[in-house]
Amino acid sequence: MSFEMTKRRRSSQRPSDSPVLNTFLSWSESYKKVSKWFARYDLEKELDRNDGLVQLTDFLPTHIAEGALQVLQQVPEVSFRSKQ
Repeated sequence: MSFEMTKRRRSSQRPSDSPVLNTFLSWSESYKKVSKWFARYDLEKELDRNDGLVQLTDFLPTHIAEGALQVLQQVPEVSFRSKQ
């Protein structure tokens, strides 16, 4: 499947439109932007120093975090329940 087909399909499957959500989705679909942001942090080192678990405060820019929250709020609660 080509990159363009994948990108088009993602765009057509987006949840409800909102400026915050659109900003988040645009950012999260850009490997270059996300990689640049994550390069600010040495997550591998932090995970190694803390037995594989870290809590990051203010990790994402506010407008990106708000968009991620909107995505999570649209996931049905049943999806978070244990499958065991």
